[in-house]
Amino acid sequence: MNLNIIGILLQHIVPWGCVGLLAAGLWFIFGASIVNMFKEVQRLKQLEKTVSATKKKSQGIIFNHIYKVLTASLSKEISDLGTYSFMIGSISLFIFSFLTALKLFNFIISLGIAIIIAASPYVLLRLKLRSVQIEGSYDANVLVPSITNEYKQHYFNMINAIENCAVREDIGSYSRKNLFRLSLALKAYYSEEDLDKAIERFVFAYNTEWAMLLGLNIKMAIHKGIVVSSGLEDILKKLKDSSEQVEVSKRYNTDAFAIKFLLIPLYIGGILFSISTFDFTLRKYFEYQFLNPIGLRTGIISFMGIIVSFISLRMIRKPKYDI
Repeated sequence: MNLNIIGILLQHIVPWGCVGLLAAGLWFIFGASIVNMFKEVQRLKQLEKTVSATKKKSQGIIFNHIYKVLTASLSKEISDLGTYSFMIGSISLFIFSFLTALKLFNFIISLGIAIIIAASPYVLLRLKLRSVQIEGSYDANVLVPSITNEYKQHYFNMINAIENCAVREDIGSYSRKNLFRLSLALKAYYSEEDLDKAIERFVFAYNTEWAMLLGLNIKMAIHKGIVVSSGLEDILKKLKDSSEQVEVSKRYNTDAFAIKFLLIPLYIGGILFSISTFDFTLRKYFEYQFLNPIGLRTGIISFMGIIVSFISLRMIRKPKYDI
């Protein structure tokens, strides 16, 4: 009788414990990104004065955010239809995953699994965005000096300076694309609101302190006609003082190497250990893993853990170059 009670307790405690550990792990990995997302809103608030009157704002915060992420991370222009298609696809994936998981798990666990699966396209998109932001952030050592020099050569005309920088071959392709978009927007803007939107889009493409400061200097030079050469020089000085990022990058790459080459061998070693210790055949092991409900639950949690580990590997592999 006592064994039955213990078994019932374990049956309820173990799944919740696994969900709790998974939630804690996800927060450990993505918590900083969530916090940075809120900080980003505060940092760019001064560039968003009258956006509430725009079409994109009226379509909602979620639409706005996804549109911005899609535009920054992909090389082609994204339409409203493309953004809606992404949102509808994620919702459809949630419904399908939830109904499928209900056949194996209770409501709460099925809901959690469906949320994780439905969020995976967005997570992959954020990973791609972070990857291009990291690579693009290292363009600062060429981008900022180029804008500074062109700005001085064109008699403190920021629009002409950005237009000329957009076609320079010594600037990375990601930064050239962002400068080209910014240049087109600066030539066509009619109000401060349009200027704010163009600069905000440019800053979001890097999401760094140096990009934010550069954006503020660009706005002051264009909107108020202030000579910002000293401000650009200050950014250059701060970038030169950030050389310690190279050492941080080396340390992160060492950690990433350990995760990449130890994770899968450890999982395979666990399979071999189970076969040798419990006298399982490989077929029996896979039957317990994928055909038994408890084994299937454990397998799903294990595979999710592997996916989370590889996501964390992508996120810590190389830091942004920032001031």
